[in-house]
Amino acid sequence: MMLSNSSLVSRVVMVFLLLLVTGGSGQAALAGPTDEVKVTVDEILVLLRQDSSVAAWPERRKLIVNNIKDSFAFQELSMRVLGRHWRKRSVSEKEQFVHLFSTILENSYIERLRCYTDEEVVFQKEIIKGKKAIVYSAILRNQQEIPMLYRVKMINGRWLVYDLIIEGVSLVGNYRKQFAQIIKKEKYSGLLARMKVKADVVEVCR
Repeated sequence: MMLSNSSLVSRVVMVFLLLLVTGGSGQAALAGPTDEVKVTVDEILVLLRQDSSVAAWPERRKLIVNNIKDSFAFQELSMRVLGRHWRKRSVSEKEQFVHLFSTILENSYIERLRCYTDEEVVFQKEIIKGKKAIVYSAILRNQQEIPMLYRVKMINGRWLVYDLIIEGVSLVGNYRKQFAQIIKKEKYSGLLARMKVKADVVEVCR
């Protein structure tokens, strides 16, 4: 059950990496979080709609991964996912957790993005409070509208996403619940063991 794809994760396969990347081109922050998110969403959509051959995919995959590593707030996300257990970890343990968790997310969704190329993203509004903001959007697919909220934070002059809310369900909250249950039963070492196994599994497009 733990560290496997939940119903929430299943719903976000088509959009997770596509929508959590912000500012992947290395640009400075634009006028607002919506502007910055939209720029990269458009860029990733174009990338996904290019040559879909098996031979072309490795290069496109590399570009997507580079964008994510350059601009996604993995430490912020990891801290929130681990919750109160984050404070108990040493610096090296935190670095290890961030690396494993980011690898799990990458391997869980990158390959599956090859299945989705026709989605349209519409942006609705943004609410900014200091260095944090919420960007409201929706995914249009097969005549269905899936509401999406991005939680973003200004870090080093750029808006970075640290949580995604789909139909009212938080990605951070979903993983935090899973991880807390594992730690309760198996301690942190048990969670780490599971993460190491999961990090070696690459989900494929079906």
